[in-house]
Formats: sequence, structure tokens, C-alpha cells
Amino acid sequence: MYFFQKNKYKIMLVASTAVLVVCIIVGSAINRRKAGGASDALGTVFTPLQSGVTGASDSVSGFFNYLTNMKGYEKENEKLREKIASLEDELRKTDNLKSENERLRKMLDLKENEKDYKTVAADVVAFEMDNFSKSYTINKGIKDGITQSCAVITPYGLVGYVSEVGRNWAKVCPIVDSKVSVSASIMRVGNTAIVQGDIGLMEDGLCKMTYVSKETGLEVGDSIETSGSGGVIPAGIYIGKVTEIKNDVTGVSQEAVIKPGVDFSDVNEVMVIKDN
Repeated sequence: MYFFQKNKYKIMLVASTAVLVVCIIVGSAINRRKAGGASDALGTVFTPLQSGVTGASDSVSGFFNYLTNMKGYEKENEKLREKIASLEDELRKTDNLKSENERLRKMLDLKENEKDYKTVAADVVAFEMDNFSKSYTINKGIKDGITQSCAVITPYGLVGYVSEVGRNWAKVCPIVDSKVSVSASIMRVGNTAIVQGDIGLMEDGLCKMTYVSKETGLEVGDSIETSGSGGVIPAGIYIGKVTEIKNDVTGVSQEAVIKPGVDFSDVNEVMVIKDN
């Protein structure tokens, strides 16, 4: 009994197949004789059955053909998926090339526009950041005419200045670093202030402007550039825009949050302004 219970579906399938085969054989024999009323009667009975069996046989055959074709479909789909992946990879490479060409074009335009400065182009080869500071390492140094405190820019504005320099490398300290401060000018009104890094803002790529008189009329959206005071960083280099204004801790003056023009999470090429 256990054998029949365990294999009942297989036994039923074999039995059904045997019955279908017998029906096909009997139906075929009756159609060949075509003699006698009894034969005609049996033929009448078995012919529909034979048709049904033939239809079932065709369905089974079609099912197995479908399964066979499915393997072909799967292989074809796999080839199509590989082709799509290849095309997507080519598209990404093309987009990357376009982005790189755009950056290089802007750097070339910057070099043309900064004819009053002696500049050298450099690539960022390393980036360091912790809770208190941030810096970039570039692949140009003393042999290229770079000295400590040289201003570093991109087409989008001021990056910072050179804090350390070797023969063929230099470290750049950005304006969002808490150790950096730059003399700045509010372009709309001409008043000066100090832009400096802030630990609380550095992670978001922001800095702040301090010592702003309340009488200045500072507004959100005002553009800020370097003033040139101190002689380290030339005047007229774009820094960023004011996004927030509040009173400082003394209540006497104001301070503002500045969103720099440079995206400090995506600095790849820079221009270093050499000392004249």
C-alpha cells in the first residue's frame, strides 16, 4: 500500500497514457474496416474519442515543443541582457568623457581669463578629511613654481591655498577647513568681511562670513569674492553666495553662512596662481 500511495501520481499517469494508446489503436482499426452496422456504430462512438485523443496528443506535443523553445528563448534573452549591459557601459563611458571634456574646457577658459596671473594646472591625486580638517594633494610642486600660500582655484571659484609644498607635490587647504580664513568683499555693496571655515559647517561643504556690520545691508543671495587684503590671495576671485544671516554671539555684528561656488566633494583639477 505504501508503494501505491507514494507513487499514485506516476501510476495514474502511466495508466492514463495506456488507455489513450488503446483508444487510438481501436479507433484506427474501426476506421479501416468501415463495414457493418456494428462497426459503423463503434466507429461513430470512437471517432470523437480518437479526435479528442489526437487533440490531446497534439497539445502534449505542443507543450514539449514550448519547453524546448523556452531554452532557446532563455539563451536569446541572456544575449540581449548582455548586449544591454554592454551598451549601458558604453553610455557611462561616453558620459564620463563628456564630463571630463567639459571640466577641461572650463579649465582652459579659466586660464585664458586669468591672463593677469601666472598659473599652473594640477590634478588632485589624494584627499584627506577628518572631524577637524580637510586637505587635497596635487601633483605639482616647487619644480613647477608653486610656493606655500599660493591661491588655488577652479572655474567655479576659490578652492583655498597651498599649505605645504614639496618638489613635485603640494597640499591644498580649502576654505571650508576651520584653520582657513580669507579677506572677502560683498560684491553688491563693496563692504569687506572675513570668510572662514567652521567645523560645524565643513562636512556640508559650507563656510561662514564673520564681522559683518548690521549697517551693511547684507542679504541672502549676495555674492562674495576675495578682497585681496593681506596680499596672499588676489582680489576678485569668486567665493560663494550667502544662504543664511544671523546675529553673532556679541549681538553687535552679523555672520552669514556661505555656500561656496566650488563643490568640495568633486574637486579633480585645479589651477594654482603662482607668486609673481
